[in-house]
Amino acid sequence: MAAGRYDAFFEMGLAPWDVAAGLLMVGEAGGMVSDISGAPYVLGGPSIFATNASLRDAMVEILA
Repeated sequence: MAAGRYDAFFEMGLAPWDVAAGLLMVGEAGGMVSDISGAPYVLGGPSIFATNASLRDAMVEILA
């Protein structure tokens, strides 16, 4: 993700230490992080979804 190879990423069942650095990188790059339903991501939550603003709504719809 940090290298710009992906437009969107989602995963389920990650631990907080698996995502902490990625949250910072996505935020600093102007990306958005939520759970797969589009709700705000809670550290340690059951799912995570990261993308850019232009793809977010379409991807949330697909993942639903």
